[in-house]
Amino acid sequence: MKKTAFILIIVSSLLFWSCAEKSPLKIDKFDLNEVTSQASFNRSNLMDGDDYSVGYYNGNIQTTKVNLEWGKSNSDNFLCYKLLRDGELYTFSDVNFTAFSDTLLAQDQTYDYKIFTVTTEGNIASDTLTIKTPKWETPSELQITGLNFNTVEVFWADNCESETEYRVYLEKYDSFAFQFVMVDSIINSQNDDKAIFTDLEDSSTYRFSVKGDNQWEEYTNLAVSNNFYTPFNFDPPSNLSVNHISESNAIKLNWDDNSTMETGFEIERKIGTGSEFELLISVEANFIEYTDNDTTSFEIGDNAVYRIRGFNDYEETVYTEYSNIDSLIIIDYFFEELNVVMDGLSANYENITNIIPNRYDFSGGFSGYYIYDGGNDMYNNGNKLNTNIDADIHYSNYIISNSDSFGEDGKYFTTKFPGLFVMAADINEIEFFEISGGLGADGNGDVDGVILETEFEEHQYQGFVKRVHNSLQPSVNHLVIIPKNEEVIQSYSSDTDYDDHTINNLENTKRIYYLLFAGTEGYYIDDDAILAIMNAFLASI
Repeated sequence: MKKTAFILIIVSSLLFWSCAEKSPLKIDKFDLNEVTSQASFNRSNLMDGDDYSVGYYNGNIQTTKVNLEWGKSNSDNFLCYKLLRDGELYTFSDVNFTAFSDTLLAQDQTYDYKIFTVTTEGNIASDTLTIKTPKWETPSELQITGLNFNTVEVFWADNCESETEYRVYLEKYDSFAFQFVMVDSIINSQNDDKAIFTDLEDSSTYRFSVKGDNQWEEYTNLAVSNNFYTPFNFDPPSNLSVNHISESNAIKLNWDDNSTMETGFEIERKIGTGSEFELLISVEANFIEYTDNDTTSFEIGDNAVYRIRGFNDYEETVYTEYSNIDSLIIIDYFFEELNVVMDGLSANYENITNIIPNRYDFSGGFSGYYIYDGGNDMYNNGNKLNTNIDADIHYSNYIISNSDSFGEDGKYFTTKFPGLFVMAADINEIEFFEISGGLGADGNGDVDGVILETEFEEHQYQGFVKRVHNSLQPSVNHLVIIPKNEEVIQSYSSDTDYDDHTINNLENTKRIYYLLFAGTEGYYIDDDAILAIMNAFLASI
C-alpha cells in the first residue's frame, strides 16, 4: 500500500513539472488551432444565469467548498489543464481528471476561476467562471406574536442562502428542574421564516429557538428568543386623542396600545355626522400614533371623527370609544389678506432693512422676471421665481395678481425696498417653490443653508435659508418663510454659479413668503442676524 502511494506521488510530481516546464509563460496570448481542444466549465450544476441557488441547493456550492467540473479535451497534443483562482495558479490536472473540489473557501465570498487547456505546441484555450459562496449565518431578529390566548406565531430573519430547512424548537420552563425543556418542534422548508405553535398552557413561560440546516453543512448556530409568557393580552386600544397640527390641515392621532398580540391597527374615519366610517389605513403592530395628511377633501367646518381597533390573523378587538374629544372641527389657519401684508410692509419695511448687516442695496427686482446684474456683478440673470406649475413668474411691482402659477385661485405680489426684495403668495397644493438663475460669484465663494424656527403670536414658523457668500460680489441670501410643516424640505445647488434653491412638499401649505437681501463684498449674514430679520418681517406684516 505504501509503495502504491509512493508511485502516485512520483507520477503526480512528474505531471506537475512537465506541465510547468513546457507550458508557455504568457499563456493568455495564444489561441487553440482546434476548437474541440477547449475545456469548458459545466455551469448547469452550479448556477442558472446569475442565480447560484442551483449549486446552493444541490450541495455543489457550499460555504467552504465548491465542486468544479469541465469538459474533457480531445486534443492529440494535450499537455495539461491549469486551474487558476482569483488570478493565481491553483492546481494542474491531466486529461483524465476533469473535476476538482476547492475546499479552502469562506462563506458569502466571490471567487473567479479560470481553466486553461495547454498543448505541447504552446497553444492554449481558457474558460472563466465566477462563483459566490452562500451566506450561512445564525438566524436573527427573533420575534413572537400572540394570535390568540394559547397560540403564537414566531418569526426570524433568514440569514442563510443554502438552507434546505429550518428547525424550530419550543421550550417550556420547568420550575422544578430550573431549566427549559423542549415541548414541540417544527421543520420548515427553505426560506420559510415563521412558524405557529398552538396549545400553549396558561401562566407558563416559554421561549423558541431556530437554526438552519442542509445535508452537507453543519447546522447554523442556534438562535434563542427572549422568554415570553401566557396568557396573551388582546385588549382594545384606548385614550384615542386627535389633534390638529398647527398651521396645516394635517391631523395627528395618538392612542395607548394595550395588546401584546396584535398584527396591527385599523384606523377608520368619517367626515360629517351623516356619513359612515371608512377604513383610512392599517398600521403595523406597536404603533401608537399616526398623522392623517389625506385631508384634501375636507371643507372648512367639517367634523372629522376617528376610531381604531387592533387586529391579527384570527380576530379583532372592539373599536375605541369615539366622542367629541375624539373628533375635530377642521379650521383654516388664519392669514392676513395679502393687501394687509403689503400695507404692513409699506409702513414698516425699515424695521427689516435697518437690521440687515452690511446691507447692499442691489438694483432691479421691480419688473420682468429676473434681476439682470444687481450691481457689482451680483447676478447673471438671477432671482427667477418658479413653481411646479409655471416657470419665470413675473414681478408684480406692488400689485396683487391672481395667478394659477401658485395653484388654483392662487395670488401673489412682489415688491422692492432698498436692499430687500419680497414676494408673498397664497398657494394651493403646489409641490414646490423655486428660485433659480445665474450668480455673479461664478464658482467663487461658499454656499450654505439652514432651517430656522421661530414663534410669533402663538404660531410656529420655519425659515428656509440659502446663502452664497465670501466672494468679491455681494452675498446673496434667500429666506423662505412658511407656517411650520415638518414635511417641507429644502434643496439647493452647492455651485456658486447658480441661484438654485427649492422648497419641496408644499401641498399642505397655504401661504409662503420669500425675502432676498445682500451683504457688501460677499459679507456673511449669520443665523442670528437672519432670525432677527425673520422676526422683524413677521412683526411688520
